[in-house]
Amino acid sequence: MKKFFLLTLSLILSAQFALADSPLTSTPFSNAYKTNKYVMLANESGYFKKTEKALGSKKVSSLDKILMVNAIGWGTKSVGSFEAYLVSKRKGVSTKVFDYLKTVSDDVPAENDETKLLSADDLMCWAYFQALSDYNKPALAIRAAFLAYKRDPANMSYGVVLGLVAAQKAFDRDWCDVYQTANQMVVGTEYSNNQLNAEAVKIIMDYIGLYKQDCKE
Repeated sequence: MKKFFLLTLSLILSAQFALADSPLTSTPFSNAYKTNKYVMLANESGYFKKTEKALGSKKVSSLDKILMVNAIGWGTKSVGSFEAYLVSKRKGVSTKVFDYLKTVSDDVPAENDETKLLSADDLMCWAYFQALSDYNKPALAIRAAFLAYKRDPANMSYGVVLGLVAAQKAFDRDWCDVYQTANQMVVGTEYSNNQLNAEAVKIIMDYIGLYKQDCKE
């Protein structure tokens, strides 16, 4: 009986570890910015009024925003709160826009009248929150991540979010694709603004690099 209990416990713990082991959940790159005031705010209090206000502010950089979302982390319900915030603060935006953004399709993602009312930062933050809130369904976040990146492909923050969401989408399909997708978006693309520092890139690629061995030479 004791052996059976220990085996069962081991399987449960292994399953929990496996759930937490993925491109979205195993890349805590905000750790490279521990003295950043926005990271400190998110680490101390998670998602609340001050972090919400910063995420919606035009005065806060895209980089600081993804650092906050990354610090808030996965397994939270922050996406619902952020949706409510955007509906209340962005004139003309309704909850229907999020239904559209979560539409899963093989078509190239396109803007509509309501997505145009959201800033690229809004789309990026929502996509990252959505992906982290339900990392088993990254396809629900891919459209918003793509639209943000399409608006400004020189912005590394947009590229990193798209890369991680796309890599998560490939996680259950092709581990080589996990590596190639994230590697291309994080280190294989030239960006001119909102660039992550070398330590943050290393945190991402130390994990992503584990999947390189699954690529055939």
